[in-house]
Amino acid sequence: MKSADNLSLILKVADNGIGMREELHEKVFEDFTQAETNTTRKHGGTGLGLSIVKKLVELHEGTITLKSRENQGTTVTCILPYAAGNWELVPAEAQPLPVPDRLRAMKTLIVDDEAYNRQLFLVIMRRWKIACDEAKDGHQALDLIKTNRYDVVFMDIRMPGLDGMKTTAHIRKELNYSMEDLPVIGISATLSMEEKEQGMLSGMNTFLPKPFAEKMLLDVFLSLKEQKTEKSIPQEIMDTEQPKTHHVNVNFSNLYHLANHDSAFVRQMLTGFLSGTEKGLGEIADGVQTRDFNMIMEAAHRISAPCKHLEASDLYAILKAIEEQAKNDKNIAKLARLSEDLKKNFAEIEKIVQEHMAKMTE
Repeated sequence: MKSADNLSLILKVADNGIGMREELHEKVFEDFTQAETNTTRKHGGTGLGLSIVKKLVELHEGTITLKSRENQGTTVTCILPYAAGNWELVPAEAQPLPVPDRLRAMKTLIVDDEAYNRQLFLVIMRRWKIACDEAKDGHQALDLIKTNRYDVVFMDIRMPGLDGMKTTAHIRKELNYSMEDLPVIGISATLSMEEKEQGMLSGMNTFLPKPFAEKMLLDVFLSLKEQKTEKSIPQEIMDTEQPKTHHVNVNFSNLYHLANHDSAFVRQMLTGFLSGTEKGLGEIADGVQTRDFNMIMEAAHRISAPCKHLEASDLYAILKAIEEQAKNDKNIAKLARLSEDLKKNFAEIEKIVQEHMAKMTE
């Protein structure tokens, strides 16, 4: 019910149960009182339910009434009064979020072993008119990804069986989806620094904490749509006869965003990037010497994800070229040249990263 200045919220709860005689209608609102003395034995309960409801309704300056007939059921009606509001005075953050039309063409996959968490995503996606599928574990998610085209996957990190990190690594390595082709967002209620690092190494693009506000989810969608198109592997890298010097570019902003500007986490990730990449370069060099193409391919694939997070696109491109060569052409001479080019590019990036880490302590 609504008038110019006021409105009333009417709540009705009805059943077709045992009902009660009219002379008992008021009595059931008293503490520890039920319509009949044998009600607890037959139907359970202590006689507190309607008493508590009545007190809560009266605290809101409302009214509660009851209609009941024996053996025909009961209807309880609560009326709560409210002052009519002015929509223009509602804070912007409390109003429905403006969802760009371009997002409505997207299709998402929610992977979570908790039905409640999946339902939360589904409700929001329906409201935004974004198509959404759900999977309760990693195996089901992989089956869906093999037969459907998704624009983004929200992946619970901790799941029984095939967890989120293993599922993401499978998406990257076995299904051959790049981080831009199929962004994977890690979701977790308790995300440690170690888990973030492992998530990034498995190929996750970024992370979303649980529980999350609706705006946080929308910001993730918008950030994905705004990402620059990944650079393709330059042809001159694939076909070069002599190692060339590439322009070195590194961007730390994405890492700081993932770390929520936690300097200790950023330092840990950068240290891990340097040591992990140096180890990978050594494995690639050893693989070239022993003609172990599988070692070369696995090492290049493993260390490429951190390069992508730092937007070290030239280093990333060389690694992908090496991975492609080791997998298909197996041209050892070309792999040797690419390996040398990789070392030179990394040496320049290593210097930039170390200088940045030195400034963090100043």
